[in-house]
Amino acid sequence: QKIMKLSSGSFKRWLSSSVWKEIQLIANQNSISSAVSVLSGEASNDGELHELKLRVAWYEESLFYDLGDGSVVKINKDGWEIIENPPILFYRFNHQKSQVHPQQGGSLGNLLDFINLKDEGEKLLFQIYVVASFLPDIAHPILVSHGPHGSAKSTMHRLLKNLIDPSQIGISSPPDNMREFIQMANHHWIIPLDNLSYLSGWMSDALCRVCTGGGFSKRELYTNDDDIIYNFKHVATLNGINLVASKPDLLDRSILLAHEIIPPEKRKREEEMLEEFEKAKPLILGAVFDILVKTLKEKGNVEAKIFPRMADFAHWGYAITRAMGRTEEEFLVAYNNNIVQQHDE
Repeated sequence: QKIMKLSSGSFKRWLSSSVWKEIQLIANQNSISSAVSVLSGEASNDGELHELKLRVAWYEESLFYDLGDGSVVKINKDGWEIIENPPILFYRFNHQKSQVHPQQGGSLGNLLDFINLKDEGEKLLFQIYVVASFLPDIAHPILVSHGPHGSAKSTMHRLLKNLIDPSQIGISSPPDNMREFIQMANHHWIIPLDNLSYLSGWMSDALCRVCTGGGFSKRELYTNDDDIIYNFKHVATLNGINLVASKPDLLDRSILLAHEIIPPEKRKREEEMLEEFEKAKPLILGAVFDILVKTLKEKGNVEAKIFPRMADFAHWGYAITRAMGRTEEEFLVAYNNNIVQQHDE
């Protein structure tokens, strides 16, 4: 199955090609526009409605992860498997890349080999955050990294994007306005903003809304007043030399990670690092899915009575921690220490 917008250039080119192949006629622009108009009306009024998903989705108590090549990973309490022809449809954007097929036998701890974090609590939070990033329809904290030049902040966020939501774009500069931000958020499951020195008020508010659930609207065309409504609970990450998250409501929704400069004798070329990560990625991805299977089993057993800010994430965090073979107390201590840092800031 291939998903194309009727109004897109790719669909119009496909339609023109199909007309030529079938009846050896060249369809002019008026014919193409008329056909698109008729098909749009048919789809809107008589077609079956399918809600398109972006990279991850729930369906009948199973979690589905889109590999981008027509196959998906189906995850539930019984295990995970790669299946063809899934029961749900996913968006297809030009920037999206297909994901490697996961393999059994890996360890999530191998991901830490590519990440420059020193604090054990932050390492634990990072691993929990990675697993939680595969869960749709929950409020996700914003991962905020800060540290000096040469501390591999950008590399970490690039690898995170690659592992969760591979794209030709990778990490990005912040958009100039709200309209561009909505476009970016709509096309990416995880939004990594790189090398920030300043965060505007509107961007800070927009990040809170896109991660914890909030509506956006924009006009479809400047020539009419039809609104397009967006509602997100996506994943966003930020990095910069200074801690750019300064507004209390954004800090309240963040996980803060501090990076230290890497000594020259321990540095690697980024190209070499990315090659090593690509080799390890199938096993790391499989380890994430192994933990998600155990997490779905543990979720119903979580009876924590103390929930910090971002309670849904914390609830899943307890279950993920158990699935990793760690204790709920370890997660709570690490998360509370992080919240203390937020309050200090």
